[in-house]
Amino acid sequence: MKTNTTTPRTFRGLTAIALAALVFFQTAVHAAPITVLNPSFESGTGEHDWPNWSGAPGSWGRLAGSNGGLSATDGTFLIYANGAATISQTLSDTLQPNTLYTLRVDVGRRNDLTQQAYTISLSAGAASIASASGAANSIPVGWTTVTATYTSPGSVASGQALTIKITGNGPQTMFDNVRLDATAVEVPPLAPTNLAATAGNAQVALTWTASLGATGYNVKRLTGDGGSVAETFPTSGTSYTETGLTNFQTYYYVVSATNALGEGDPSTQVSATPVLPAPANLAATAGNQQISLSWTASSGATGYNVKRLSGNGGSVAATFTTSETSYTETGLTNGTTYYYVVSATDGVGEGANSTQVSATPALPLPPAAPTNLVATAGNAQVVLSWTPSSGATGYTVQRSMASGSGYSTIGNPSGTSYTDSTAVNGTTYYYVVSASNGAGPGANSTEVSAMPSSTVINVGDSSFEIGGATQGNGNAIVSPWVPGTSWGYVDGSLNTGGLSATNGRWHVYCNANSNISQTLTDTLQPDTVYTLSVDVGRRSDLGMPGYSISLYAGSTLLASASGGNNSFSPGWITAVATYTSPSSVTAGQALRIVLGGSGVQTEFDNVRLAAVTGGGSLTYTDWATANGLTDPTNPNHVGPDGLTNLLVYALDLKTDGTNGSPGTLTGNQISFTKRDDAVTNNDVTYSIEISADLGVSDAWHPVTITSPDVDNATTISYTLPSDPSGKLFARLVVTQK
Repeated sequence: MKTNTTTPRTFRGLTAIALAALVFFQTAVHAAPITVLNPSFESGTGEHDWPNWSGAPGSWGRLAGSNGGLSATDGTFLIYANGAATISQTLSDTLQPNTLYTLRVDVGRRNDLTQQAYTISLSAGAASIASASGAANSIPVGWTTVTATYTSPGSVASGQALTIKITGNGPQTMFDNVRLDATAVEVPPLAPTNLAATAGNAQVALTWTASLGATGYNVKRLTGDGGSVAETFPTSGTSYTETGLTNFQTYYYVVSATNALGEGDPSTQVSATPVLPAPANLAATAGNQQISLSWTASSGATGYNVKRLSGNGGSVAATFTTSETSYTETGLTNGTTYYYVVSATDGVGEGANSTQVSATPALPLPPAAPTNLVATAGNAQVVLSWTPSSGATGYTVQRSMASGSGYSTIGNPSGTSYTDSTAVNGTTYYYVVSASNGAGPGANSTEVSAMPSSTVINVGDSSFEIGGATQGNGNAIVSPWVPGTSWGYVDGSLNTGGLSATNGRWHVYCNANSNISQTLTDTLQPDTVYTLSVDVGRRSDLGMPGYSISLYAGSTLLASASGGNNSFSPGWITAVATYTSPSSVTAGQALRIVLGGSGVQTEFDNVRLAAVTGGGSLTYTDWATANGLTDPTNPNHVGPDGLTNLLVYALDLKTDGTNGSPGTLTGNQISFTKRDDAVTNNDVTYSIEISADLGVSDAWHPVTITSPDVDNATTISYTLPSDPSGKLFARLVVTQK
């Protein structure tokens, strides 16, 4: 008996005839019948009715019983072809990968007729995937099971509809019992796809797309282009990097997939040539007729090629070699933009170019003026500090004896501080600072002033510049000040509420009934006058509920000054508290300053403490400095009460202008009380002048004071003569010795 087989078909490069040689590579997992409707043609109502099958009824017939010695092989009915025609059925199942499909149909030959040619086939979509056929009288009388098989590869496009076709070529070939089985098989995986090789520094990185069913991969480096396997590297992932390679040598690779059934075919070949990495972080800095380039070193490089391009993305115009990771090209044209790339070399070859950078040489600009200049007075010195200016290589410090003009250079520091050690105590100095670089000096800073004095006691962070710069606007007070509730720093450059700092950039505020304090390193000493001066501020957009400043020795209050709700107009005033220690005081108690506020919002700045020992007396200069008088070195400066600075000092008047009458008139006698310090220091001359008409036609002229030792007396008095004929005016004149 002749057995029909399928027509030879290609499978993984082999023909179906050679499939037997592959059997040991594939394992059937399970077989499952696929549903074929009306497979034995049992359904139907007549000879030409067979549901679920399509085809020309006139060329086919359906029979029951025995015909020409043939009875149905499954059930009662069979079907026959009576001419050249085909019947077919499209199944609900679709084509799946890695599956063995087996189509079986019983084909019969009657004993009373010639058997005609036949074909059975299985299609997926429009393509035939398996078939079996026979010529006329190619089978013996009776029934023969004809089989057609197809094994789908892992790469097959799944989801295509399966169709069974039965074809007869004339009277009369019989068919019955159509069945289709699907058996999942395991096969060695297909070759990986999309293999890619990326060269690196002494390495090649390979990546590929996973093969269906693969459990691992063999990465194979070949001996050359299309050569044999030089070395194999197993891996479980879809990437592999081979390191330790030689730069500028080309390497060739294929990859195959593996699983329990063996190793699949190799992928297509790829190649790559390792190279030195391109320098990273290339940066260009323009200067005057030059550009400085810098970059991060490339591993394995022994040198670099610096390439100036002809333009943006252009060709190489000039190449400069260096073994360093920086290079400066000089002699360039200011205002012209230059473009550069850099590559690494190792004596064997040259790596890839870096990313492109560009720069435009230009004349440098002077730096901006320094900000936040602060002047701190000391004993025969003034210490200046400021915020650095970007791009500055040095600074120029200038000083004047007058505000706003007449500056002369006194120092050229490279840093952001300077100490004027040529300052004379009791003299007010005005300072500005400018920054400079190769383009020259920039603009001057804002002006600050200070007057050195031997009486100054050091108060830590007295203008709150250190804490403000560290903490920032609105944040809590820090050492050396002991913080209180709802205190914070104010950035005076914001000019919030119309208040800028009185010395530097920062000051502080209080938003609650609380205080801050600082314990000083200086201690209480006998026979000493202590003067605490603090600038107190009231914002223009808020009320000022009250303030206090206090000086303590240990827990003992020595002196204080305070003001109530909105006790002064918006702006800054200087609050002053003084204390004179007796000779019998116990020395060594730590001095402590306390600043207090009573609500939203009081502001403070520029805390100063002066101490004068020996008789407890303050000279005019020390007194004016300690009390924060405007223009303290000018005794003729007129204050808010219309009186000169020297007159306020000489008569022991209040510095805030809240004085009553500076003298008394009893009968015809006018008297003035002298300041004890002025008497002790003997630094003021007192005299009384008279005039009949306030100096209009009768010039003021001094009178003789009959009191003995007038300079050392505590008062100066004069009795005006009786003059019933007219008025007589008297005035006190004081001059500084």
